[in-house]
Amino acid sequence: MGIYNPGYTSSMEKFRYQPTGGTGGKLDFNYFYSPSNTTKGIGSGSTTTRGFSFSPTMGGMIKGVGSIYGGISAFNSSREVASDLRFQGNIAMQESFRTAAIIREEGQKFAAQQSLQYIGSGVQLGGSALVTLAQTKKYAETEAKATEAKGRAVQYLSEKQARLKEDEGRAAMVSGILGGIGSILGG
Repeated sequence: MGIYNPGYTSSMEKFRYQPTGGTGGKLDFNYFYSPSNTTKGIGSGSTTTRGFSFSPTMGGMIKGVGSIYGGISAFNSSREVASDLRFQGNIAMQESFRTAAIIREEGQKFAAQQSLQYIGSGVQLGGSALVTLAQTKKYAETEAKATEAKGRAVQYLSEKQARLKEDEGRAAMVSGILGGIGSILGG
């Protein structure tokens, strides 16, 4: 018959079976995990090593491992998203530089056409004709610089979003690991 031992020192010693006759010896039936590496076995004062020698429950272990895995997965996922954001930002910047180069080239071509039209109509390239050509080139250059600035801004924004994603992933990983450790140790 099992009796409850109110003076137990660990979960292993909570319940004991003590026979009422015979030699008066004490048999310990321990089916709980012990916080130490050994547990009391069957027999008077004997100890045996069990396969699991720690205190958390199996559910706590599974929950803890799942939490750690979830945190690490969130971190890896955030790194992939951050990489994609950086890639998109770099593409946007390269595209803006390519567009700016086209704008400059078209501005030069248009200024050259204007120059030929002035010469073809007998106007000397001086005075207001030169001012008009200079303004055409200036407008093209201003538009090209604005396009490049827009590309840089998109790339900068993408970089900031990527850093944010990485920070979120790092926070999720730390939270997952700490939560997992808490679940493992606390059961």
